[in-house]
Order: sequence, then C-alpha cells, then structure tokens
Amino acid sequence: MSITYNGIKYPTRNIFLRSFGQILMSTTELNDSLVDCCGTYRSKEEIRVDGYICYFVGTDEILLVESELKHIIESDLC
Repeated sequence: MSITYNGIKYPTRNIFLRSFGQILMSTTELNDSLVDCCGTYRSKEEIRVDGYICYFVGTDEILLVESELKHIIESDLC
C-alpha cells in the first residue's frame, strides 16, 4: 500500500496492535513533507493526509516483518 502526496508515493502499512486496534502507518519521510521545520502544517491538505496516519516509522523499518515492526511500535508507545 502507499499514499501519494505532492506527486510522491510513500509506503504505508496496516498493522493490528492489541492496545490500539488496526492502525495505518507510513514513513517519517512523509511526515517530514507534511510539516515545516517548526512542525507546523502549511495547508488543510497536509492536516487531512496526516489524519489518516497513526504512526510514522523509518523508511527501513516499514519494510520489517510484522512481528518486528509491532515490537518497535509497542515499545515506543508503552
């Protein structure tokens, strides 16, 4: 799966976490493109796109097997 923003495709993954249910995640690269250097959205479109994504991981991490990815996210959130 992927999401396209400003003509660039960013990978996404759906994953089920016991604590949160089904979530959609993407890469920090997408997150960086949505906000300026101060972490501020520049448009309503950026807010809308960000609203779909529950968690951002590194470009390499999004390719991990599901069990490893779950471990990273659950370790970070708990």
